Amino acid sequence: MEEMIYKPGISVVICCYNSAEVIELTIKALARQKVSSALNYEVILVDNNCTDHTVPLAEAVWEKENSPYPLRVVKESRSGLVYARKTGVFIASYDILLFADDDNVLESDWVEKLADMYSRRPEVGGIGGYNRPLFE
Repeated sequence: MEEMIYKPGISVVICCYNSAEVIELTIKALARQKVSSALNYEVILVDNNCTDHTVPLAEAVWEKENSPYPLRVVKESRSGLVYARKTGVFIASYDILLFADDDNVLESDWVEKLADMYSRRPEVGGIGGYNRPLFE
């Protein structure tokens, strides 16, 4: 098995299957993250066999937001969250991996706060947080 070497930074992985109804707010929130210039940051959208317009919508929103960070889209043809996450992990560039669901609207400082927590506690393997549901 190939050894994976990651650079310091954060890779956010979002796995999608027909997420066009929910992905726009998630992508906007990730594109608008307030991230210090010292922190490397990317978003990886894993297309897990979408048959709707999830991917072009996500790409259009990212472009419209004019984010300085990369949005990388990768296809995973094997159905299922486990396969999609593994694909996201495999292509990630950075040593901190954050998973966000396709319908999460994240606070504007989410990435920066998590980077700070991990830098203060490098022995920690995982961090969770409070979720507040939004309703239609």
